Amino acid sequence: MEICFNKMYKRILLKPVQRIQIVFFVFLIICFESCSLPKKINTTVKPGKGKTPGLDTMVYSKSSVFERGFAHVENDSTNFYIDTTGQRIFDTIIDEYHPIDSIIPTGAGYVSLRKNQDRLLKIVSNKNSYGLVDDKGKEIIPIVYDLIQFHYKRYLSLYRKQKMTFADSWGNQLLPLKFEEVRFLTNRYFDVSKGNKWGVYDSKTDKLIIPIAYDDIDYCGGCGHKSSYIYAKKNGKWGIIDFNNNILIPFNYDHAHSNMRSDQWVASFKKEGNNLIINIPSSKEFDDSEFNSLEIINGVLIVEKNDKQAIVNKQGVQISDFEYDEISALYTSFQNEAYLSVKKDGKYGILDTLGKTIVPPIYRERIIQIGDYFYIKQNGKYGVLTKENEELLPIKYKQITEIIRQTAEGNEKIVFQIKNNELKGLFFPETGALIPPIFDNVRVYHKDQAYYDSDFPPQLVQVVKNNKIGYYTINGEEKLSPSYTDISFLGKDMAILRKDKETQTGLYDIRQQKVIIPYIYDNMSKISHNPELIMVIKNQKNNKPAYGIFNTKGKEILPLQYQSIQQLYQQNFLLQQQDGDYLLWNAQKQEKEVLAFQKVSTIENYPILIVENEKGTNLYDVKTGKLLLDNMMSKIIRLNNGQFAVFAKNDQDQLKYGYANSQGELVVPPIYEPDNASTVYDLQYRNYFPLFKKDAVSDRKLIGFADFDGKILVKPVYHSVFPEVNGNGFITEINRKFGLISASGKELLPPNYDINPFSSYRPYGNTAEFNFPLMFGKNGQWQYIQKNGNILPISSNEVIEFIKRRQ
Repeated sequence: MEICFNKMYKRILLKPVQRIQIVFFVFLIICFESCSLPKKINTTVKPGKGKTPGLDTMVYSKSSVFERGFAHVENDSTNFYIDTTGQRIFDTIIDEYHPIDSIIPTGAGYVSLRKNQDRLLKIVSNKNSYGLVDDKGKEIIPIVYDLIQFHYKRYLSLYRKQKMTFADSWGNQLLPLKFEEVRFLTNRYFDVSKGNKWGVYDSKTDKLIIPIAYDDIDYCGGCGHKSSYIYAKKNGKWGIIDFNNNILIPFNYDHAHSNMRSDQWVASFKKEGNNLIINIPSSKEFDDSEFNSLEIINGVLIVEKNDKQAIVNKQGVQISDFEYDEISALYTSFQNEAYLSVKKDGKYGILDTLGKTIVPPIYRERIIQIGDYFYIKQNGKYGVLTKENEELLPIKYKQITEIIRQTAEGNEKIVFQIKNNELKGLFFPETGALIPPIFDNVRVYHKDQAYYDSDFPPQLVQVVKNNKIGYYTINGEEKLSPSYTDISFLGKDMAILRKDKETQTGLYDIRQQKVIIPYIYDNMSKISHNPELIMVIKNQKNNKPAYGIFNTKGKEILPLQYQSIQQLYQQNFLLQQQDGDYLLWNAQKQEKEVLAFQKVSTIENYPILIVENEKGTNLYDVKTGKLLLDNMMSKIIRLNNGQFAVFAKNDQDQLKYGYANSQGELVVPPIYEPDNASTVYDLQYRNYFPLFKKDAVSDRKLIGFADFDGKILVKPVYHSVFPEVNGNGFITEINRKFGLISASGKELLPPNYDINPFSSYRPYGNTAEFNFPLMFGKNGQWQYIQKNGNILPISSNEVIEFIKRRQ
């Protein structure tokens, strides 16, 4: 208590009476403080290496697990958080979030946030002060602020001493803490205030670029493109200024934050109660009292008088007479501001925003824009015009739709599907290629679609006719006529084709229009990592398949005489002849090697085989041609982790198991009892070998673990063992009491303890997930153990949850 007192008060010289008064006052403070401070006691802790040396144990009434360097504790209804030394670091977690690594614009004013999922930052408070700590408890923003809030899922607002600023999600301050209020204009510019006046701060140059002299400032932050000007209020009226403080529109107007824009027009101002639209380049006002209607479309102003409409361009100049019944935006599948739909005498046409007639108003149906093309409809039929008003497709089709808007590389390209009499055709405007409506279906496929492999050409149009498929390029060139029931591409110019479901497959060179391998095989497939080789399969008279290999030039590489062909790795294959014998074949060297085994099992893309003969089972190294295990086994199983479980009988004819590593070296001898593993699934652990034995007295299954080098980390003496998924060690269990073994195999806690109820040790699974310090308890007292076995100088009598948010 002396230490606490000396931290709070400086030493001063006092008269004796004053000293008595102060002592009594301090006594009261100490009594009050002792209600919320933890007790300090000297304790002797037996597990591991003992408690952290030189520190007294801090005893709390309640505590939580440690997460990322700190724990939640409670003493006499006072809640706060401590670090691993037991020191109080903050009171409350206000908010937590994943910081942002990058912000990617996605168009139209929207962005995509890429969050760092590995980091979790926390806004915290301590004695009514706020700060930001990282996932290890380290202060990023000191806990000295009056308030910190997380805004827009990407920014922090910081308040202190009646000043505020913003920081990014990592805590980096964006502008100095010297303004009374700060608001975002853009990622670079901020409107800032002092003394009820506003200006603009440039965070890039670290300067005020517009003086703090305005009553208020407004900005269209949600507009599709960022504005080059600002709405500003002075002497009670609004105007427009640019970022150099030049006045673009004088301060003569009332304003509300609605109909905000960022182009050449202002639509949010009023004057003497009338709504206005103002053109910024010309400063010209358009008052709704003078017109029947005012509407901005595609960057130009549509004005109406006496039920007729006209166009005012972006410079504020009227460029058409009041001659149109209606001027509106086009129905379009593209964002294009170049064109307007006009209606005159009940008929529709197209103008561009410069007032030029693109399509005269002679059509009774509204025109639809597709890029620089226009759908026109007349008497229930459709056609297509160019932007030069030239007929691209005559008005004779029941339906026209675009099926490609851009290439697989992202370049704009239109391909039309045309339809008549329920049949479909294709039109390619760039090349003028027209395929009349003769197909039952038309679809577009490209290499990015998940069900196609990398050999599929970049982008094709598939056509279907009478259940036969073919392909066209996106330039209108026929790649394969619709004559096949199945097509599998091998790059751009090769394909495996099947003409009918009942007929065989062949290999076809598309570029040369030539059959490379005749249509006499039941199946064909490419061979991985060997693009020049094709496996062929043909059923024999006994209905058993025979396998062979050709190259893509049509040359036979292996005759059609093998019971199976399996690729091992790179250029190496396992061949099984019709009599059951096995051969190794190197495609590059064209060499074969006889394998004197009765059964051979392959592992995909791996140079080790599981082989069997009359003496047993072994592992065979294809590269060296040698058996890898000194003794033959009864059975070998490859595990999901790439290692091998090996089974062999001992002298008592009992089946035992052990392990070989991924190189085929025996690292755990077969001395363990597979009967205790109910299925092979019990042997499947990501990072360890489970070891099962039977208790000689109770006949109960016991478990331990070894690493992949064969080192026994946990002896098989426990009822349950839960490996930690991130390699932090093992939780052991006997009779529902738990212990802890380090990742290196050292026992840190014997299985005499409870594990707190908020830990993820998964009693009904087979793994654990925990971090250090790990919370453990016995007889109602909870403590923490570190990775090195030291016990933290912290204990409590009850477990609570980690998160205690502000009410």
